Amino acid sequence: MELQLRGVYVLSVEEPGDYLFVPAGVVVVMEREQFVVHCAKSSHNLFRQAIHKFSIEDLLKGVRYRDHGFRLEDVTGDMTRRGWTESSSIPDILRALYDQNPRHLFFLKPVLQP
Repeated sequence: MELQLRGVYVLSVEEPGDYLFVPAGVVVVMEREQFVVHCAKSSHNLFRQAIHKFSIEDLLKGVRYRDHGFRLEDVTGDMTRRGWTESSSIPDILRALYDQNPRHLFFLKPVLQP
């Protein structure tokens, strides 16, 4: 059975001592509140901890956790307009996001290669 997507977000992170949020991850939330974080391997645990600790609503506003700032940008509407509403659409979603911002979303490239 295909899982429905509930939300697609770009996770921006403000490093300690910095004042600039930089796109550093893609979060896909599926039905039953399951989520997948796509990011650089070195950041994966920290990002997952932050997402577990805070609600999506709080992350949309921006939060501080372990000296980092975290903020989600909701791009669900853009993805659903393209008809990408199920878990089988995740590769298409990641490709579209990578194509929009390959410089910051470089960590998606290995996932997209056949």
